[in-house]
Amino acid sequence: MRFSWTALKDRFPSAQSNGLIEGMAGVAVPVFDSTGRCVAALSVGTLAGRLNQDRLPTVVELLKKESKLLSENINPFDPTLRRPIQNFAAVNPGVR
Repeated sequence: MRFSWTALKDRFPSAQSNGLIEGMAGVAVPVFDSTGRCVAALSVGTLAGRLNQDRLPTVVELLKKESKLLSENINPFDPTLRRPIQNFAAVNPGVR
């Protein structure tokens, strides 16, 4: 999946309560590196009744706070960010 996550910054957080499993809901926020490139995402999935309109803003703010903390500590030179499968396989031989 290669496209510009940076262009999607204004669309996050993303919340959905009509997904693949009936009665489930989720919300996700991106994690950016120091160059503004999306390198990961944090998400919460739960029962739709627990992620209602009253609680959603609180969950989003908590995820954003953690995303910001992670973003500040990401090493932009970490090769795992560019080629995660190859680097994971090197550390865990035989896993593909």
